[in-house]
Amino acid sequence: MKKRIIALMLCAVTAFSLTACNKGDKSTQSTQSTQSAKQTKSSEITITKYSGEFDLKPEELVTKLADYKNVKVDVDPKYKVTDTAASDMLSYLLSAYGGEAYKKVTDRDTIKAGDYVKVNYKGFLNDEAFEGGSAEGTLLDWSNNKSAGMETKMIDGFCDGFEGKKVGDKFSSEPTFPADYGQKDLAGKKVRFDFEVLAIYSDKPRDFDDLRDDEVETLFGQQLGIKTAKELKEALEGDLKNQLKEQTSGQVRQKLVAESEVTIPDDYLDARLQEYLLSIEKEYCKGDMTLEAYFKSQNFTYDDAVKQITDNLKEQIKAELVFQVIANKEKVEIDQKGFDSYVSYIVSNSKGALKDADAAYAYFGADNKEYGKKYLETQYRVNLTIGTVAEKAKVTFKAPKADESGADNSK
Repeated sequence: MKKRIIALMLCAVTAFSLTACNKGDKSTQSTQSTQSAKQTKSSEITITKYSGEFDLKPEELVTKLADYKNVKVDVDPKYKVTDTAASDMLSYLLSAYGGEAYKKVTDRDTIKAGDYVKVNYKGFLNDEAFEGGSAEGTLLDWSNNKSAGMETKMIDGFCDGFEGKKVGDKFSSEPTFPADYGQKDLAGKKVRFDFEVLAIYSDKPRDFDDLRDDEVETLFGQQLGIKTAKELKEALEGDLKNQLKEQTSGQVRQKLVAESEVTIPDDYLDARLQEYLLSIEKEYCKGDMTLEAYFKSQNFTYDDAVKQITDNLKEQIKAELVFQVIANKEKVEIDQKGFDSYVSYIVSNSKGALKDADAAYAYFGADNKEYGKKYLETQYRVNLTIGTVAEKAKVTFKAPKADESGADNSK
């Protein structure tokens, strides 16, 4: 089965983005608590009741349910599925996998304005190579003093001297780093970059018709299971559609949670918080490391970290309750094949931390596979329901507004 390209490239989902719950019965918890005490000699976290012991009734806790049958959402236009979007993704993918993203110039060997140029280069300060100043086989938009396809420019003068050079030529530029450059040993210093011209390319990106099947198989066959240009095009277009669906689902989730009214029992929220903190402690607080010290290492105070975690848990729990109510109303049921794929995706994105489905169940059930499986089934059903509502939502493509500081909230 072919892997989803965007998911593979962007690592959009990680297995540990979920908060474990449904820990099991009291007898199980007694054993688990003893095991935790052995693993972390002096735990800072005291759990008096686990979230799995609560019998929550979503229909009673969701006191106002948003109108989920007539949802209108705004989605950033960059997620609109177009030929341009597919072309941009193709260029990115070819570059990322070491392919040629732009059309190679073969009818001349002399560089002119507007060309992209593939080069090796090495930077020197006082005739000594400096760290981070070298690259091989990189493609430059030399006319605009930047890497091809990128917005950020090189330091002024970096690409001086390219016009009129030929493939195979070696030459140098001598730019000066800005006085406020972040790397202090280079700030304000004049340096030398030695270039070797490898090839000339058009500034026009390649399209699917330019690709050879043997080239596609060499680049993507082993990792993506894609062997022809046609398969690559279909996979990319499918991924773009899925990306749009995911963005739409995210907006639907956010909107319906915001427009619903939900009561979260304080003791249940506290149980989820303590479980979350305990999982952080067990994973990151080895030896003498405390939670407070760990949060400090991540540039948070303990109170700020707990507040952020609590706020995130509130939103997560609200979503779980709201969409469980909708799932019950719409009679959304779990399909076994889809659920198995969902768990497999979690396992594959754990980067080896989870070896199989049983390990995932144990992780999310605090060593109780039965309750871990039930928890993941709930999450999967919630996701199915969000997708079901999103399919019927009215989507308007609209760029997000910048905040008062001028920052783009979409980034």
